[in-house]
Amino acid sequence: AAGYQLSFGAFGGATAVEENQATPNAFALGANYPNPFNAGTAIPYVTSAPGSLELNIYDVRGALVRQLVSRSLPGGPHLTHWDGRDEAGRSVGSGLYVYRLVAEGKVQTALLK
Repeated sequence: AAGYQLSFGAFGGATAVEENQATPNAFALGANYPNPFNAGTAIPYVTSAPGSLELNIYDVRGALVRQLVSRSLPGGPHLTHWDGRDEAGRSVGSGLYVYRLVAEGKVQTALLK
């Protein structure tokens, strides 16, 4: 089975997702773009196998701001957009947020600016 590899540009945004025979267990959370984000941002990630996953946004205190994904997806590259709103649909203030991917028994987090 093939894996996938994210390629990143000079400013951290994903520029390509390539199939990679050498990494069958790929699991990667990419940098959001645009970064810094204003009204919205895109979050790239790759999973190596189909299964349940969660992608959530938290504030710096650890409180859940928005659940973006909570379902089963096929393995491979994915891109999820966040519109800068919380669970109630309100625009969140500017600042630092954390996004967290949980899938395949693994967890990765990154800072969203």
